[in-house]
Amino acid sequence: MKKIKVNTIRQKGKEFYNLIGDPRNIIKLVDVPEPKTGQKAQRPWLEKKVVEISEYVAGRANISEDKEQEVKAKGIIPNSPILNIKSPMKLVVDGGDKYILFPETKQEFDKYHGCIEIIDGQHRLIAFMDKYRDIDLMDDEVYEMSFNLFIDLTINEIRELFMITNDKQEKMEQNVLREMKKSLNLLSSKQDKLYDLVISLNEESISPLKEKIIVGGNKVPNGFKLTQVSKILDKSKTFELLSKQEESVQIQIISNYLKAWQNVYTEAVNDNKHTLSKIAGFRYMIYMFPYIREVLKELRKPMSIESVQEVIKKLSDLTHGEDMFDDDKIKLAFRGESATIALAKNNGNLLKEECIKENDIFDPLCI
Repeated sequence: MKKIKVNTIRQKGKEFYNLIGDPRNIIKLVDVPEPKTGQKAQRPWLEKKVVEISEYVAGRANISEDKEQEVKAKGIIPNSPILNIKSPMKLVVDGGDKYILFPETKQEFDKYHGCIEIIDGQHRLIAFMDKYRDIDLMDDEVYEMSFNLFIDLTINEIRELFMITNDKQEKMEQNVLREMKKSLNLLSSKQDKLYDLVISLNEESISPLKEKIIVGGNKVPNGFKLTQVSKILDKSKTFELLSKQEESVQIQIISNYLKAWQNVYTEAVNDNKHTLSKIAGFRYMIYMFPYIREVLKELRKPMSIESVQEVIKKLSDLTHGEDMFDDDKIKLAFRGESATIALAKNNGNLLKEECIKENDIFDPLCI
């Protein structure tokens, strides 16, 4: 057995320890259950997640959203898994320092197998099993990790630590993640352009969305998250229709479009409680964009505020103006993303049909 020095950590009258070690050796002392198997103080682990971490550690994981540009992860795991050490494995004191006695030979590894339990970080650690370790992580490559060690915890103590380190942790907010990917140049080409467009809509004085978009972890009362606005512009095909234009033209068109809506539905402009002032209302308006654009194309009119306003006024007349938003069925439609999109498509087709019908040119050959 060899001695591995540990550092003592004290919290609330409890001692635990920090150890620097090779995860390829640590995992050999864990009695790893089969994947998707229930455990007393741990969630079932997933093979897919383990393989992903294994590829990441080997430096083969592509962390870029751009399919044409590969950015390989460095494979660094800086955070510490939490382990419970059980007898006969033990802590010893020598010369005032504390050590864990760790196996060196195959016989010793066999004897102490099962003496380590994983409290937190099981996917990270299982990724270093011989069965899952990526071949690009060579045996002679130095790869150390920090581990926090507890000694002979009870099952309830293990459960409490697991709960605190897992259930109480929030997943990284997508808006913050998008900002980080932008700064690291990891966004796809389309998402990168969308990011720039939404930032400009939040900054340009002509934009009705100026200072209303939440970027990263910033707080904006009644604001729209950058990821929400980007997704709506993308999925509605609005960005696709504008993609050949310069960004300055895109900003002008979207601003004209939103101002036209504000001019028709004037009650929505300064009322944060109005449906159109919320993200569901923004989704509805933007999903209407392709239909209104098609109507104006048929009418051979530009996307000016006046032209768009004329078409939206027609839509308002067809859908009973402001009264539409008092209808219980319509209120329900604005509560769900898919229902809002369906409403926009239905009203878009209705608008297109009515406007184009009114613009039909008389054909003298018709009888």
